[in-house]
Amino acid sequence: MNPAQEPTFRDLIDALTQDTTLPLQRRRQFACSARRIAKALDRRPDELLASWSRVRSRVEQIHPAELGWTPQTAANHRSGLRKALQWFQSTSVAQPAGRKLAPAWAALWNCLTDETLKKRLSSLTKYCSDRKVRPADMDEPAFAAFMQYRAEQTPQGYGLYEHRQIARAWNLCAQTIAGWPKQQLVVPPDRRYKGPAWTDFPESLQVQVESYFTGITREQRRLGTRNARSCSPRTIKTRRRELIAFAGKAVSIGYPIETLTSLSVLLAPAVVREVVEAYWAEDGDKPKRYTVDLPWRLFVIARRSQCLEPEALEELAEIRSAAQRHQPRGLTEKNRGVIRAVKSTDVWAEVVWT
Repeated sequence: MNPAQEPTFRDLIDALTQDTTLPLQRRRQFACSARRIAKALDRRPDELLASWSRVRSRVEQIHPAELGWTPQTAANHRSGLRKALQWFQSTSVAQPAGRKLAPAWAALWNCLTDETLKKRLSSLTKYCSDRKVRPADMDEPAFAAFMQYRAEQTPQGYGLYEHRQIARAWNLCAQTIAGWPKQQLVVPPDRRYKGPAWTDFPESLQVQVESYFTGITREQRRLGTRNARSCSPRTIKTRRRELIAFAGKAVSIGYPIETLTSLSVLLAPAVVREVVEAYWAEDGDKPKRYTVDLPWRLFVIARRSQCLEPEALEELAEIRSAAQRHQPRGLTEKNRGVIRAVKSTDVWAEVVWT
């Protein structure tokens, strides 16, 4: 094992092979559990970190029915792996658990109070502290090396989504926390969104959209209670992103961006119909749930903002009704798989009686 790298299941198995303090039968049980869990996670032993806190969530998500195991077999392997990792952490082979951050990084970490920011920046601070990268030296090459480390030596996500989340968390701290290094990291564009930037749209449309979402947020604050019409802040944020994506799609199918000057223009029935048809064409024969629900969500915005004439609003309602007729019936294939897995074992009985 390279001292600069964190130990893996491979190091755990090698340590069990070479150790003479544990009984042979116990070493065989521990090594078997490590190999079986690695196989269940579809990973090589050298791809999984030898730390229970780093693999626990994935191990606990293993469903015995999918592997042909009984619930007791799965429980035995989970227990065996946990005990093996506890033994491994107590040996000199493993890196010390709970190692302290370098003083500069510890000072920044103590400034974090938001749990989401802590979650997103935890691995970055540990990586930089271990490799003696100073906070002031955090730049694009250092961040690229960190993301490569995540990809090659940890089971953590390392794609565009994780890159954007960590970079945005760093930038937010740089903007809002005194003493945090002021250099900004580049947030790569979301490839799922192929339209123009929101700031490129006419200012009148931007103002109207922001006013609408600010208004419904204030309305809910005044009411102070949750009701059938209220939305959580996260839902409001999602609806705003959907509306911006809808505007970008309208531009991508041929509507000049300079003509989209207001919600009444953007949510005109003709625009909505063409954009929904464009989404449907990308989906194939059967529209996805997002495509089916989009006219309904746009109708709600148009009705609450009162940006359309009654005739246009009625036409938009007809588009919504036509789309809803294509709403998928029953459970999704993913949910069916979960139910099949539960019904094929005694898991549900345990859930009911415990």
